Amino acid sequence: MNKLLLFHSFNNTKNADPFYDLSISAYKQILRNIEDLLLSDEIMISFDDGYKSILPAVDFAHKLGFKTNVNIVTSKINKPGFLSDKDIKILFNKRTLIGSHSHTHKDFSRLKDDLLEKELTISKKLLEDIIEVPVKYLSLPYGGYSQNTFYLANKYFSKILISRPLFFKDQRLEGRLSIHKSNFLKINFIKNILLGKNNLFFSSKILSTLLLKKFISNEFYRSLKNKLLMTTSKNYF
Repeated sequence: MNKLLLFHSFNNTKNADPFYDLSISAYKQILRNIEDLLLSDEIMISFDDGYKSILPAVDFAHKLGFKTNVNIVTSKINKPGFLSDKDIKILFNKRTLIGSHSHTHKDFSRLKDDLLEKELTISKKLLEDIIEVPVKYLSLPYGGYSQNTFYLANKYFSKILISRPLFFKDQRLEGRLSIHKSNFLKINFIKNILLGKNNLFFSSKILSTLLLKKFISNEFYRSLKNKLLMTTSKNYF
């Protein structure tokens, strides 16, 4: 549980959220710092969205012995700055686990059933047409979900990933620690999460965020976060 780190893009990727965009050198240093923490194949390095800038990051993770997972917004396949179907096939052949991150990056917790099913089925089919095997992984956009989200998602995917750690066991979910501008230098914090050590302040912060996002839009939440953290997070989806 929580032995997954989540990254998005690197080296000032165009049309990527700058809050989640790291330098490739900072990413490599993080992986070097956790390389001996656990057996490397116990930790998975996960990438959401499907930006082309992740390709050297995936190769570096493999070089150190980490497993990798890439979850793709399928409406962006073959678009400038994003993975092509050829890239996806190459990643798959390198034993990267390919997953869906929806078709158009909508917040699943706010979608009606028919639109949610479209997001799930279209993305799954597009990816399976490329790699020619069943796609089992689904990363939830914005981490948003409801009981109904689980019900529909589990019809098509067996592994559901969220963008925050889990501090309780839930067989339906895999928690991930999202690495971004506010925490990428906090190596001891990252290590403790990977080791399963509960952080009361951090877990309280997660619960507060989940509660807040039930009442406000993702756009308003991002604006509020930017003001409080003095960041420049943007949504390009």
